[in-house]
Amino acid sequence: MMEDTQEDQSSSSSSVVATTPMTEMLKVLTKGERNLKLSNFQLTRLPEEFEKLQAFSLKRLDLSQNNFDALPREVSLLPSLQEFSLCNNAITPFIIAPEIGMLTSLVSLKLTGNGISSLPEELSDLRMLKIIDISDNKMERLPAGILKLSRLAKLSVNQNNL
Repeated sequence: MMEDTQEDQSSSSSSVVATTPMTEMLKVLTKGERNLKLSNFQLTRLPEEFEKLQAFSLKRLDLSQNNFDALPREVSLLPSLQEFSLCNNAITPFIIAPEIGMLTSLVSLKLTGNGISSLPEELSDLRMLKIIDISDNKMERLPAGILKLSRLAKLSVNQNNL
């Protein structure tokens, strides 16, 4: 059962934590919040209301520890997203769709522990990326386009088949 909204104290800025229905989270986001944490809810898809988030200029989104088997299509509708975490879903095969290339403001992408075996070439469209963490997956090769990411400062690929 879901309870009241809480603030995530693990970071210096507050985040909306998914402990209320999505409509309640939208009310909080209307008040200026730009961080949303929907982790550890065993989600297999995003609620219908999620598409309304593109109006809020969401900056950070955490969908970790759920049951997604692919990058949710709705995430590609968040052009102002800067930090995205989709870790430990571990439903294989896990698919990162080409739509990830639409997240052109993305600075940090964390996809650890998902059983990902490949990344789309569209990853090279994410010119703002500074951090990519694809540790603990099933990667056998990296897309050639990753060399085009001139701002990339940290690439974590531990525990893969590279």
